[in-house]
Amino acid sequence: MAFSFFALSKNAWMRPLTYDHATVSIEVRPSASGVATIYD
Repeated sequence: MAFSFFALSKNAWMRPLTYDHATVSIEVRPSASGVATIYD
């Protein structure tokens, strides 16, 4: 994947993941247990 919308770590990621390009903006916000990881 060129742009991952999940955390690349094993630990809980509690910060939002943000992608901005030209007129597109995507933000993935964590839940109480954090953003999804590659292990979920």
